[in-house]
Amino acid sequence: MSCVVTFFLLLVLIILLIVICAVFSSVMTRFQYIVFLMDRRNLDIAVLLLTVFVAIGFLSILFEFVLWCAAYVNMCCFHMVIITRLIVMFACIGLFAGYIVSMNKLVDRTQLEKNLVFTLKNLYFGEYNTDPFSANWNAIQVEYKSCGVHGPGDYSDSVWHKNNKPFKAPLTCCKEIEKYYDSTDEAFSSSPPKVYKKLTVTYKVDYIQKCNNLTLQANKDTSPIKPQGSLGPVQDDLKRNLAHNGGMIALMILILILQFLILVVTIAVCCSVKREQHDREEMRRLLYGKDKK
Repeated sequence: MSCVVTFFLLLVLIILLIVICAVFSSVMTRFQYIVFLMDRRNLDIAVLLLTVFVAIGFLSILFEFVLWCAAYVNMCCFHMVIITRLIVMFACIGLFAGYIVSMNKLVDRTQLEKNLVFTLKNLYFGEYNTDPFSANWNAIQVEYKSCGVHGPGDYSDSVWHKNNKPFKAPLTCCKEIEKYYDSTDEAFSSSPPKVYKKLTVTYKVDYIQKCNNLTLQANKDTSPIKPQGSLGPVQDDLKRNLAHNGGMIALMILILILQFLILVVTIAVCCSVKREQHDREEMRRLLYGKDKK
């Protein structure tokens, strides 16, 4: 019965490991255009830790299955299963902690602000450009209904403003611009190849003229320019759905609990087998002892 429970738990563990890969892939696809503008070092560390977390889980299952098959032949195999499971558990706890720390660093406000300001001021070239930095900034401003990092004033000393005087902000800073933009995926040449979010404009001349004739001195209530910066909404969204993603954290904790349950069942089976072996040896000793008399 204990063997059935153990193999059931291992099957559940396999399913959870597959699910966590799918969930993380979905989350990364959702935020790929924001992540492109950030310092990727902490994200790369988090991805590496999660990859090792999943790989260790799969390898431990394979190793444990082989040892379980040999366990009833050689009692040492049970001891190896227990030792392996302990090592895996502590390793996974460490990897889980490292993943959480790396994700928290990824959404640190100071670092995020620094990266967003740099890319906006130096690498943004306009609403019609299809380079990754411009396209991803357009996507952010449309999706979060924001303008710049802290507000429209961020464009005043940007490369974009120098090339587009006297305009104060790009079209993607205009309110209701999402009505005139269609979101599509487009592959850009890079090494390695990546897919970035691209926004293609649907021309509506009167709206564009109205937006281009804006002045930042206009009243916020009547100005078609969005007054809100991107930093706050982006950081909140990253915290809630990437760094502190409830689904990811819950899955990782469930995997750790399963690792512990498998360890407990394995120890119970090991004790049971040892007891059975001891009882057989006792019976054999008693029988042989009687024969000798």
